[in-house]
Amino acid sequence: MTDLHAALQHYFGFSEFRPGQEDIIQALMAGRNVLGILPTGQGKSLTYQLPTLLSRRLTVVVSPLLALMSDQVQHLQEAGIGGAIALNSLLDRQEQNLILAHLDRWRFLFAAPETLTRPDVVAALRQRGIGLLVVDEAHCISEWGPDFRPAFLQLGTVVQTLRPGRILALTATASPRVRQDIARRLHLTPADTTVVSRSVDRPNIWLAICPVTSEAEKATLLPQLIQAVPGNVIVYFNRKRLANEAAAALVARGVSAGVYHGDLDPLSRRSLQHQFRNGQIRVVCATNAFGMGIDQPDVRAVIHMAPPTSLEDYLQAIGRAGRDGQPAAAITLLAPGDTGQLAQDAVRGFPPASLIRAYFDHPDRFVKDETPEIQLLKRYRTFASGPAVTQLLAATQQTRQGAANQMIRFCTAPATVCRRQLLLNTFDAHPATVTHDAACCAFIAPSPLLHHLAGMAWPSAAPLAGSADPVQSVSARLAQLF
Repeated sequence: MTDLHAALQHYFGFSEFRPGQEDIIQALMAGRNVLGILPTGQGKSLTYQLPTLLSRRLTVVVSPLLALMSDQVQHLQEAGIGGAIALNSLLDRQEQNLILAHLDRWRFLFAAPETLTRPDVVAALRQRGIGLLVVDEAHCISEWGPDFRPAFLQLGTVVQTLRPGRILALTATASPRVRQDIARRLHLTPADTTVVSRSVDRPNIWLAICPVTSEAEKATLLPQLIQAVPGNVIVYFNRKRLANEAAAALVARGVSAGVYHGDLDPLSRRSLQHQFRNGQIRVVCATNAFGMGIDQPDVRAVIHMAPPTSLEDYLQAIGRAGRDGQPAAAITLLAPGDTGQLAQDAVRGFPPASLIRAYFDHPDRFVKDETPEIQLLKRYRTFASGPAVTQLLAATQQTRQGAANQMIRFCTAPATVCRRQLLLNTFDAHPATVTHDAACCAFIAPSPLLHHLAGMAWPSAAPLAGSADPVQSVSARLAQLF
């Protein structure tokens, strides 16, 4: 039997597993599929990295975000573990074909679900054989979750085609209903699947909802909050324009700030990640594109300039904070118009039933249509009929409306209500009772908020070691290998 603790020390230099890690790895090593629900910052990636290194078979990791893939590949490289590559839009088709032609040289292959379902990718992986298929951020596969991604629906077919040795579905935010949906779509049965679940609670993160009178007060308060936090900060916005404006305003004040959102090209995104990790940038102004899986240990605060669209998004975002286990803060600013805007955003971008029918009846009329609604329907049309898409989108819209209402209740609950308890009651199968005190959470005005931050027991800052620029490392790695 493999000594997992010795392997952990050998490959990663850790003497102990974090809660849930060893249980997942033991189940995988025993040949079982696993549904793993671990809180953010608890090292979900290690649960597939260590079994891969011990089995020496190919592991394919399905990842929803480019930033997440890049982050994981870089972490493996920094740990001295080779054989990891991301098959994504940073590579041209010739480079991608080169990777697929030499799959025997890789231990870890990261890919988006849209990439994994391509016929050429499926054919190459079927010939190579997969020891472990990892679905990271697996809540995206569920139509009952607000982060549902249509491309994830095809993973069930991919599983049946590729027949991987084992399947590991990982998430930090899955309600009991979403867990059932994940298992159903990935063909995980109780007979062959172990469920490992831990509480979503991150007790080192102080939770705060701060009511303000206007957007102008938010803009005035933001630099004060950043000044009160002695460390790295991520600030989330619900509009790219607002992120751009805030980053520019902070830079004008002498704050080392950058911006991250979906309009940036892939190389600019990776460059921003690199600068943030190496301490060249202290503040990132971002949309939720800078979200799942970003593993920066010393983020001291996550600030939402408006409530996110769901409690799932909220948990994912605040999970960027305090990954080193030290005190951190999650602050959400709440202006009078925010809840109405949130309700509108929840249903934005859904095509009406009439447009769905028109598109599926005459798709040739929409070939040059680049609107978001038609682009969404084009993706659905690759695997579903018009009536099925109408039904699925209606269900998704209803789910997102419900999620937005849940987030509104979380933000506007009376000051006496424990927000941490609300999170545990929503996501934990067996929620513990929280000791609600000043160190737990608060509904708090700006002045007391700044006073509280000034009194927190912040850790002393440690210098960050430099590393090679990841923008250059992808092409360099391919050149080295081929």
